[in-house]
Amino acid sequence: MGGKRIDGTRRLDNPVVEPGNRVVSAASVFTGRRGGTLHDGAVAIRGREVAWVGRVRDLPPEFADYPREDHPFATITPGFVETHAHLGEFAYSFDPDVPDPGRHEQGWHALTSLTPARQLASLGVTSVQSLGARHFSDVVLREAISQHIVEGPRIIAAGPQLTTSGGHSWSTGGEVDSITEIRKKIRDHHKAGVDVIKVMATGGFGTFGSAPWNAQFTTEELRVLVEESHRLGKHTAAHAHGTQGIRRAAEAGIDYIAHATFISEDGVTEFDPDLADLIAEKGIFVDPCSPPTYPAVE
Repeated sequence: MGGKRIDGTRRLDNPVVEPGNRVVSAASVFTGRRGGTLHDGAVAIRGREVAWVGRVRDLPPEFADYPREDHPFATITPGFVETHAHLGEFAYSFDPDVPDPGRHEQGWHALTSLTPARQLASLGVTSVQSLGARHFSDVVLREAISQHIVEGPRIIAAGPQLTTSGGHSWSTGGEVDSITEIRKKIRDHHKAGVDVIKVMATGGFGTFGSAPWNAQFTTEELRVLVEESHRLGKHTAAHAHGTQGIRRAAEAGIDYIAHATFISEDGVTEFDPDLADLIAEKGIFVDPCSPPTYPAVE
């Protein structure tokens, strides 16, 4: 439907026209399931949804009149999922060309977050988890995409990461130093509309004065973070390089651990099989996210 503007003209709640129905066929369709590669496959699309997947010869009659797109040398796959992105980081490379760029920081972060999102979409990524963004720019972008203002992948947004004062990524605006502050910050993130609560369980390589092998929160603080996040319907993610911080995050019941590089207190990476077993037993997802510049885990 729609509503009226002040000048009396009509506005549409969704100004974007739904894409047409169509059938896309290819040499192969990879369904993502065991043994799920179909030769001479096809995908029927109704509006914005996949309505059917199968072999061309089995196309149901209801889709027979749909326009056809044939890609005889291609493979159709499900959309890829990027579990660890930082939408808005692109903003750090540029500033608005004005005398006082700081005045536009929030808008600048929101707008520049679109660039990495669209780059990911161009590579076939249809869902992105943004694990930290200043000014909740990933939340803003999520809403702009979901309301068809701009095109991009689905976004799971974290907003600013929770960290200790002066801790890893403190400049994003998520500093907390007590259980009370943790609860309050999570509730504030909830009001801002995040999907996931990201915490810096250890220091990191990218913040001056931060030691990746040192834990930043106690196990009890992380338990409270998990409890409060789950109460509000959010899952939790922990940045954790150091073995001590990884263990505390696992014992606290964190849902997702990023990096898990097993750095000991002397700065050496050393895999801990018992801790890995604990992570597996608790069903915690692990995202290695280990750039070539990180030390190898042995």
